Amino acid sequence: MIARILSSVAMIAAALFLLFKGGSFLLTSFAVFGAIMSWEIVRAKSQSRSLQVAAILVTIGLLYALSHFWTLRFWYSPIVITLIILLYAAMVFELGRKYILLPDNPMLLLIRSVVIPVVGLSFVFIIRESYGVWFALLFFCAIWGSDIAALLGGKTFGKTRLTDISPNKTIEGSIFGIVGSLVLTASLAAGVGISVKLALITGIGVSVLAQIGDLHESLYKRRCGIKDSSAIIPGHGGVYDRLDSTVFSAPAYFYVLGLLA
Repeated sequence: MIARILSSVAMIAAALFLLFKGGSFLLTSFAVFGAIMSWEIVRAKSQSRSLQVAAILVTIGLLYALSHFWTLRFWYSPIVITLIILLYAAMVFELGRKYILLPDNPMLLLIRSVVIPVVGLSFVFIIRESYGVWFALLFFCAIWGSDIAALLGGKTFGKTRLTDISPNKTIEGSIFGIVGSLVLTASLAAGVGISVKLALITGIGVSVLAQIGDLHESLYKRRCGIKDSSAIIPGHGGVYDRLDSTVFSAPAYFYVLGLLA
């Protein structure tokens, strides 16, 4: 538990530094995180070194390409919005069926390992660069508030299992997560002048999506027969274990900002 707490403090401090720094510094950091995530996703299913290296290189290349060469208008194009909706639908379908389609085809596994980190982290970067640090921080406050409150509330009051996908998650913990997300987002919004309406929608919506993203990653690990995506972060597991909620909820938050910010 001590290792988990210390790691959490260090990660939050690092995240704040990166968000306020922004620009190429943030992008390079995301390229590193994305590369590790793609490696973890492939590694969970395949021990092929060449496939793991390919996933890392493609992820880094696409993250830089999406961030440097395509404009904000690109993300609002009907084709991109349709693809994002289809991606959400596919992941929710897998979660609903409690079955991850683990492709034996290396190319399909490569696509899965690249799409998840590239799409999610690209949206976080675009949010920071297009809407500014406070709207990016609002998003992360929703994630952090949800994670911390769900963990503490679940351990203290949790009695009713949420799903058998992740036996330690409870309905009580999930509710606490939403409340914790609302408290942090409302507090930040009040301090920096963000609308209460956006803060409430972010607090509830991001918390719900973050929990769904966490469950989807848990299902993937369960189907692969592993507990953590890796052991890179003491007390937490891998980078995918920490950013599963972020990459799942970031696209939806981006489009909400387009409507309400």
